[in-house]
Amino acid sequence: MAAGRDSRLPALTLLYFGIDLPNLQKYNDPVMTVQGIDNIGICTTDLTRSVAFYKRLGFTEAYRNDRGVMMAAGTVQLFLFQVRQPNPAPVGRELGLFGNPPGLDHISFAVSNVDALYAELCKAGVPFAGPPENQTWGARMVALKDPDGNNLYLLQRL
Repeated sequence: MAAGRDSRLPALTLLYFGIDLPNLQKYNDPVMTVQGIDNIGICTTDLTRSVAFYKRLGFTEAYRNDRGVMMAAGTVQLFLFQVRQPNPAPVGRELGLFGNPPGLDHISFAVSNVDALYAELCKAGVPFAGPPENQTWGARMVALKDPDGNNLYLLQRL
């Protein structure tokens, strides 16, 4: 054991989060673990406008029902649905990470050529915060907002 390191720390941390140590093995069971994200639900003020926007990003309509529209691109699924309350508050999130309140901040979509997609979307009138830029952590990225102000990033791994 390293000097000054408490060997009980992992156990205490697990107890803090409510994990029963004698039954820890069941948390390694593949049946009891998250396997991925099935879909991301996005509440919109105008469903038709949002469907058209996400189609411009390359999504297609997978299905539609009385609750909303499932959009798909590759393995990504977005469930778009319309708010049913009068005068909803606008989304109040800034592009960037650290000035926003707690909660889901953004969605980053993996793309194969961010510069080509950026150019195509600019021609279609999609507004961006600026052009794609290389990031120090190994990606080229551009930021934009959907019609309701949700933060989106188009991200190409370098």
